[in-house]
Amino acid sequence: MSLEWAGTSYERTAEELETKQGVIKAASRAALAATLAAAGDAVQLEMVGVKAVRAFDGWVVVTRLNSGSGVGHQQLLGAAPCEVEDDLPKAAVMAVLDAGNRVLERALSARSM
Repeated sequence: MSLEWAGTSYERTAEELETKQGVIKAASRAALAATLAAAGDAVQLEMVGVKAVRAFDGWVVVTRLNSGSGVGHQQLLGAAPCEVEDDLPKAAVMAVLDAGNRVLERALSARSM
């Protein structure tokens, strides 16, 4: 998984079992690792879980992250749709970014000021 921020590319990988859920989990973990590398110490994010759900004629990937610790602790939920099963890893990445976007935007904006 490769993420670009401010002209720098952050590449991370993750390994899981070669199952549908394993591939989705690996994509999510790699996306989170790349996100944390890009953010530096600006945020603390931890993956709680990721799940692909069949909805109507397509899929939705839902993920939950925990952010911060102590008083600033937040539970973040992200989701991303996809039409075909082959696109589930990409949807998992988008769900992670969707979940963390709110805290990442604030932290990275504050860091760049």
